Amino acid sequence: AQIDFFKKSYRVIAPDLSGFGKSPMGKATTMQEFADDLDKFLGERAVNEPVTLVGFSMGGYISFPFYFAHPEKVRALVLCNTRAIADSAEVAAGRETLAKKVLEKGQIAAFETMLPKLFAKNTPEARGDIVDAVKHMALSCSKEGIASALRAMATRTDYSSQLKKIECPTLLLVGSEDTISTPDEMNKIAEGIPKATFRTIANAGHMAPMENAGEVNNLLQE
Repeated sequence: AQIDFFKKSYRVIAPDLSGFGKSPMGKATTMQEFADDLDKFLGERAVNEPVTLVGFSMGGYISFPFYFAHPEKVRALVLCNTRAIADSAEVAAGRETLAKKVLEKGQIAAFETMLPKLFAKNTPEARGDIVDAVKHMALSCSKEGIASALRAMATRTDYSSQLKKIECPTLLLVGSEDTISTPDEMNKIAEGIPKATFRTIANAGHMAPMENAGEVNNLLQE
């Protein structure tokens, strides 16, 4: 919904990551390598001016290394339903278990495992179309891509001590019912960034940009 809304007034670039959507499986195995891919992707499209970089969930994990490698290329930063800390050993082990399960049983294993954590309490019943759309996105990815991304998330860098170095205007958005990247945790991220604005999205869980697209679009526009 963000693409359709903003493409009327801006150039919107929404890349499929390595192994996701229509992108083939590449060599990226860490968040830094995903960020390097993004930099190369923008260069190939002659994007020379600073961008507004919007990182949702895992996209936030990629936004941190991209920003710190190329601060001059980021006009403004949006961190949506994401985290600055690294995985605990327990969470990392869970990702490895899920990665193996996906490789064995297919993409549906990732969707079924994550489903209880993705949405606000009322979303599955009230907005079955959103649940179906997320399922479709999961099934459109390669199982190798999902497994690689899970392993990259498990080994990502902790950026919580570097937040004060983010100098561009930064917007932090989180669903009011997000249990993965909670409002309290994201508010603490905002407190660590000098030019940060923090907003919660009502009636939304981890998939806030889909669950309450109108509010997210308005805040991005503002």
